[in-house]
Amino acid sequence: MEKELISVGKVSRAHGIKGRFIVVPYDRSGEGFRKISRIFLRSREGGLRECRVQSAAPYKKWFLLQVEGWEKIEDVEKFLGAEVLVDKEDLPEVSEGEYYCFDIIGMKVITEEGRGLGEVQEIIATGSNDVYVTRDDSKEYLIPAIDEVVLKVDLNKREIIIRPKEGLL
Repeated sequence: MEKELISVGKVSRAHGIKGRFIVVPYDRSGEGFRKISRIFLRSREGGLRECRVQSAAPYKKWFLLQVEGWEKIEDVEKFLGAEVLVDKEDLPEVSEGEYYCFDIIGMKVITEEGRGLGEVQEIIATGSNDVYVTRDDSKEYLIPAIDEVVLKVDLNKREIIIRPKEGLL
């Protein structure tokens, strides 16, 4: 079975001289890094390298990783700016009502009355809640991902049903 690789972050810089590096995670918590035993690095040139994770720990608002075989700063320097990917099968399960960003991007957004608001193009992390940015043919909408607005996320149908608050649209 072919791997479905999901982009989860980017290599930012080396940390010290012993082969450790900082990853900027695409999700706010970076919690997935704690449970992953392997990653794939896609260099800016497009090459892909599988790496076994020796250690992963939070570091400020990022993550600090050490992979097998990387023992000096030069090992990291080759992959500065590289995309960090994981096999979708290796990702930890999410709790009920939680979703990975890659699950939400591209989903149709529909009001409970059936009005289409386009597809989710991006997700903005605001600190208190995420905001789904959707676009239709003529307009962009900013949909807060809160229980009062998002009524249902249907991964199978690839749609999100919302109840817009007054003034949202």
